Amino acid sequence: MAEPEGYINIDKKTAPHLLTDGDVLFVGKGSRLFSTCFVESDLPAVASSVFFVLRPDKTVVDSEYLAAILNAPQSKATFRQIGGGTSIFSIRTSELAAFEIPLPPMEQQKRIAALTRLHRLDIDMMHQLIAQKQNLYTAIISKLIN
Repeated sequence: MAEPEGYINIDKKTAPHLLTDGDVLFVGKGSRLFSTCFVESDLPAVASSVFFVLRPDKTVVDSEYLAAILNAPQSKATFRQIGGGTSIFSIRTSELAAFEIPLPPMEQQKRIAALTRLHRLDIDMMHQLIAQKQNLYTAIISKLIN
């Protein structure tokens, strides 16, 4: 049996919507605003309708820097002020397009992106440490009461 090629039928309609390496996905609907960089894989992918797909000019804006700026607490506060919606919070395309992003030199953008990666790694490691401590505590308590 042959391996499936994915769930996307690539044709004239879907091809322009395929994600490419470095696209920045920004969630503009719902209670949790965040952005992330898409990393290309072997299978084609498209974003769901809750995402804005931002495809920055990589000679001007580093994708990871853009995601970091969009994830910054100051940016999220601004989005909360300009967004709306009666039952589901959302950002309109025009509001996102009007959002100004500082553009330092590319080298500084890359340093900010690297700092963001390290920060995320540190947070992930802290979550793992907490889980391990919880497991250790559970094992010790189990031994003590049995």
